[in-house]
Amino acid sequence: MKLKLLIFSIFLFVSQISECQNFKFGKVSVEELQEKSHSLDSDAGAAILYRERVSSYEYLPKEGFYMITEVFERVKIYNNDGYSFANKTINLFHGSNGNAVVSELKAYTYFLDANNEVQKVKLKSDGIFEEKAFDNLHKKKLTMPGVKDGCVIEFRYTVKSPFFSLDKFRLQEKIPINNLYAKLVVPEFFIYKTHKRGPTPFNIIKNSFSHSFGGGNSYVVDSYEVKLRNVVAAEYEPYAGNLENYIGSLKFELAQIKYPGSSIVNYLTTWEEVSKKLSEASYIEDELARSSYFKEDIDNLLSGVSSKQDKMMAIYKFVKNKMTWNKFRGIYVNDGVRKAYKEGSGNVAEINLILTAALRYAGIKSNPVFLSTKVHGIPYTPTNNGFDYIISGVEIKNKVLLFDASFKDGEMNILQDKLLAWQGRIVREDGSSAWVPLIPDNHAVEMSMITATIDDELAVNGTSKNRYIGHYARKKREEYKSLNEDELRKNLESDKGEIELNNIEVKNLKTLHKPISVTYDFEESDVVENVGGKLYLSPMLFMGQKESPFKLDKREYPVKFDFPFKTRKIINITVPEGYIIESLPESTSFSLGQDSGSFRYEIKVNGQVIQLTTEMALNHTLIGTTEYKVLKGFYQLLIDKENEKVVLSKT
Repeated sequence: MKLKLLIFSIFLFVSQISECQNFKFGKVSVEELQEKSHSLDSDAGAAILYRERVSSYEYLPKEGFYMITEVFERVKIYNNDGYSFANKTINLFHGSNGNAVVSELKAYTYFLDANNEVQKVKLKSDGIFEEKAFDNLHKKKLTMPGVKDGCVIEFRYTVKSPFFSLDKFRLQEKIPINNLYAKLVVPEFFIYKTHKRGPTPFNIIKNSFSHSFGGGNSYVVDSYEVKLRNVVAAEYEPYAGNLENYIGSLKFELAQIKYPGSSIVNYLTTWEEVSKKLSEASYIEDELARSSYFKEDIDNLLSGVSSKQDKMMAIYKFVKNKMTWNKFRGIYVNDGVRKAYKEGSGNVAEINLILTAALRYAGIKSNPVFLSTKVHGIPYTPTNNGFDYIISGVEIKNKVLLFDASFKDGEMNILQDKLLAWQGRIVREDGSSAWVPLIPDNHAVEMSMITATIDDELAVNGTSKNRYIGHYARKKREEYKSLNEDELRKNLESDKGEIELNNIEVKNLKTLHKPISVTYDFEESDVVENVGGKLYLSPMLFMGQKESPFKLDKREYPVKFDFPFKTRKIINITVPEGYIIESLPESTSFSLGQDSGSFRYEIKVNGQVIQLTTEMALNHTLIGTTEYKVLKGFYQLLIDKENEKVVLSKT
């Protein structure tokens, strides 16, 4: 113990070393406050003028080891687009070893008065909030006072944590960073593995020095530093998913602890080890073993039900109706399944563990499936903090059927978008585990049929019948269920140009496991052009895509669709009397890569009727950056084709 105390005594000194030679807390300049826009990014609503984070170890004889992290940040707010960056959230982990705590918190908002003098407003207790996100995670939130265009905010604080795992060093944000300094200082006994992420290029500067103390003993201290200037903002790219998965960052993962004269303690893990810990977790075993609280209800529910399929669906529906999600996600229970069941409300873990236990009670092979939501991000390396959600999985004939009873409109194998980020890990009763795909094999399907005519005033009148299956039905159900009649009409009319809809009818909106159908009459007034007595119109009418979502020449992040999909459109347009069809677009078809997707455009004439059929399919949901140009070209061909014109001339 004396050796450990000597080893860590210097880190109180090392952690005080600061690189902010030009940035002193409280020394905001008039020039910073007068700046109207960012010199390298005029569209930025805010910019980080300086960010510093220094982490080091400290040893207290009666308390043990702690990680000390000192944070100092100064942010310029240009306009209201940047106001959200005037707020700060600090993650504080809690556990059996103790809780992370914040100390030495100071924060101010600076602005110029009428005399061009620097004024400041101090953050007080009424702007500091702490909330419980999960059992093991609390969030301290800072809401800065007096925020307005042109102000500068800055904050400084220290986090003392008994946990050796480090939050990632964020080296990029959605706004520019002018100056950044990050540092980790550790003794040689703590071995960390580094993980770089994002397009931001940076080098890690490593320095080592020997420290000697009484008796000729010495040890090596390692420091890791990153210094960056003018870091460009991370820009959202369509269909990229959670930007946090790609943003520039540096993660230090504790791999080993090697004290002199002691055995090596390994911290690096595998997904199999993570899963084993989850299967052995007492709260999982205990909660799934309980059945007395629901036994009578399930017995009554299944009275007279014989097939496992019917039992499974009956239990799933029952738990969804019985339980209401309390808006807390996570893989840990709060008050336990028994209390949650009694109150009819619980977090994600409680609700889906109740479902899993009830399915097991009915003789159905069910196990919890752990996953990471989009907001939590993709865990690229095995970690005990990699999951933040539990659903239930039923294994039948080498397939895993997925259920989320916390989602009232949920269906078997139809998960919410927020859960379609990665893959799930099923942890079985016998301790084994395996990866489970969350993306469905079946395509979401949208089918549309339009019958239309062109009237004397060159408006197009007709009827549109639309049918949505799978994930498309789920999305339409979420989109439409809370809308009144007028709101639904406005929703359907949006992005369709000059159009009026009537006689709108929606079927199966509240009936799960069935396709949703939407039917309406329409009048579109801007689709036909009269040029020199000839009529020009796109036979796609309002169903055609006007522009591609993929405009960038180069893509930094992969393209991620939530699910595979197919769309089929059948359009019949009757040509008005006195006109003949002078020319038609050519029928064609083309594909995206090797079976990644396809598009077919088939057009013909039957008497006075233009008959068009289009089909588009996307089979693979992940398109890498090297395939981006092919995808961009595919979409541009599709859009160009859908906007080609039919030409009508007078007889």
